[in-house]
Amino acid sequence: MIAPSGISRIVYPGIWKTGPYRTDNGNGLGYPNPSHTRPFYAAKFSELYFIAAEAAVKGASGSMSARDLINVIRARAGKWKFSNAQNTSYVVDNSAAMIAATPSTITIDYILAERSREYFGEGYRWYDLVRTQTWAQKSASYSIGGANYGNHAPQTVTRSIQPFHYLRPIPQGQLDAMEVSADVKAKYQNPGY
Repeated sequence: MIAPSGISRIVYPGIWKTGPYRTDNGNGLGYPNPSHTRPFYAAKFSELYFIAAEAAVKGASGSMSARDLINVIRARAGKWKFSNAQNTSYVVDNSAAMIAATPSTITIDYILAERSREYFGEGYRWYDLVRTQTWAQKSASYSIGGANYGNHAPQTVTRSIQPFHYLRPIPQGQLDAMEVSADVKAKYQNPGY
């Protein structure tokens, strides 16, 4: 286990859940040189709960509150069946503690934080920040270890991110303002070109 303070630009941890060195496959260290040994999920059941929780925060009505929906995910995350460190079966149920630690009021920021914990290392974070238009305030600065090997002193990196650096989504006004030349229009109107 590497604490966040131990991560630097030189030393960073691998991610067990998506890496080739899984130890729960019955073959020791797995497959050391593949491009990626795990299938890519098109959708996850937990994502439906996150979508419903976000809709509830934004005012949708349903049979479950945003907190109830988030607690389904947190309760499942609190149930352990395997210890990576000891490479053995390890059954512990921390679901009650996870539910008790959930705040009474759920916000979009909390849902984004919970999504980043649930989908750590799976590449969802950027899309969440763009979708919710929170990338500017959440990615303007971050802390990381030093640039030299063994230097774990936290350094804050601040970036100047201008809105034009991110072209998603393209504002409708810009799309409407685009003029299309006559030859391009003809090309798309006549698909047999």
